[in-house]
Amino acid sequence: MILKYFHILIIILAFTSLILIYYFNSYFNHEQTYVAFFKSIDHYIQIHNKIIQSRESTPKKLVFFFPHWNGYGNKIYGLLSAFTVSVLTESAIFIDWPEAEAFFQPPLNNTFKKYPAHSSLSFEFKNRTLNYRLTTQDKNHFEYKKNLDFLLNETIPFHKTRLLYSDDVKPYFFTICSNPIYYEKILHYNLAKIETIREARMALFSSQNESQVIDKLYAIGFEVAHNLLNKLWTLKSKFKYQIEKFQQDNFKNYFIIGIQLRSDYMKYRDLKLFIRCARYIEKINNATDRAKWFISTDMKNVFPILKKKFGDKVIEGRGKIGHITYDDNTMYRTVFDNEILSKSNEIIITGGSTFGFVASLRQGKMPYFVEGERQNEWNGACNRATFDKGPSYLGEVSTF
Repeated sequence: MILKYFHILIIILAFTSLILIYYFNSYFNHEQTYVAFFKSIDHYIQIHNKIIQSRESTPKKLVFFFPHWNGYGNKIYGLLSAFTVSVLTESAIFIDWPEAEAFFQPPLNNTFKKYPAHSSLSFEFKNRTLNYRLTTQDKNHFEYKKNLDFLLNETIPFHKTRLLYSDDVKPYFFTICSNPIYYEKILHYNLAKIETIREARMALFSSQNESQVIDKLYAIGFEVAHNLLNKLWTLKSKFKYQIEKFQQDNFKNYFIIGIQLRSDYMKYRDLKLFIRCARYIEKINNATDRAKWFISTDMKNVFPILKKKFGDKVIEGRGKIGHITYDDNTMYRTVFDNEILSKSNEIIITGGSTFGFVASLRQGKMPYFVEGERQNEWNGACNRATFDKGPSYLGEVSTF
C-alpha cells in the first residue's frame, strides 16, 4: 500500500515539474514568439507624425520636454527620459531646446516647432486638468549604492494625455526601463536585445544578489538610450559632415582613445591617472604604436600640458567648451566634443560626469573611468564602469 502511494506521489511530482518547466520556459522565452510582432522605431515616428497631422479637436497624447540650466549631459539625460516616455506611451513629443536646433534634426515632424498658446500642441497651453508634470520618485539617481525596490516601483501615468517633463538631472529612463511591465513595449520597438530582456527577467527570479540583478536591469536602459540617441537624436547633415571630416583628418588608421576631463571632479595632479589608464588601454588592445588621444576638457591648461609632452598623439576639438553656460561658440564645441568622444574606440571619463557618460551612451559601450577627487571606494585603478552601482561607479579592477 505504501509503495502504491509512493508511486502516485512520484507521478504527481513529475507532472507538477513538467507544468513548472513549461510555465518558466513560456515566461522567459516568450520573446521568441513575440519577434513576429516586432516593429522598428520607424513605427513610433509614424505615430508621432500622425498625431501632429491630426485635427486640433482630435484627442492627443503629448509629451513636452524643456531642459533647465543644467549641463549638456544632464540635458541629454532629460531628453532620453522624455523620448522613453513618449515611445512607451506612444505620444508625440515636443522639445523646447533652441540651442540644440542648430545641430540636431530628429526624424519627428515639428518636434521643435513653437505653436500658438491656444493650441493643444503648445508648451504654453493652459489646462490644469490635462497638464501633468512628470517627476520621478526613484532615490537611486546618482547614488553609488542602488536599491532594487526603487527600480521596480516606478510607473508612467498612462491615463494622462499631456505630460510635461523638465527634470534634466535624473536618468529617469534607467528606472522606467527596469520595470518589467514595459519590457514587451521595449521589445516591440526593438529598443533592446531579446537576450538583454531575458537576462533581466531571469535575474528577477533568480538567487543572484541585488547588485547583480540591478546590473541586468540597468543594461536595458543603456541599450534603450543608445538606440533612441542614434535613431531619434540625429545630427543635421552639415554638422554631421563636419564631424566625419574631423574623423577622417585626425583618426584614420589610428586607435582612438577619447579622454574626458571634468574640472569639478578632478585636479591637475590627477592627469597622470588618466594617462596611465590610456596607456593600459593601448596595451590590452595592442595599439601602443597606433593610438591617438582625443581630449575633451573644460580645464584651461590641460591641452598645452599634454601637447608639450605627447605632441601629435594628442588631439583637441574646435572652439571653447562650455557645459552649462552657452553661447554660440561653447554650444558648438560642447556638442562637437561629445559626438567625437562617441566615435572613439574606447572612452575614459571623469567619474561623476554625465557629459562623458552620454558619449558612451551614443557609442553603445560602457566607458573606462577614473575617479579623481571623487574617491568613493576607489583604489586608483583604471576601471571599466559597470551598472551594479550606477553609471559612474567603478567596475572590475584592471591592473597595469
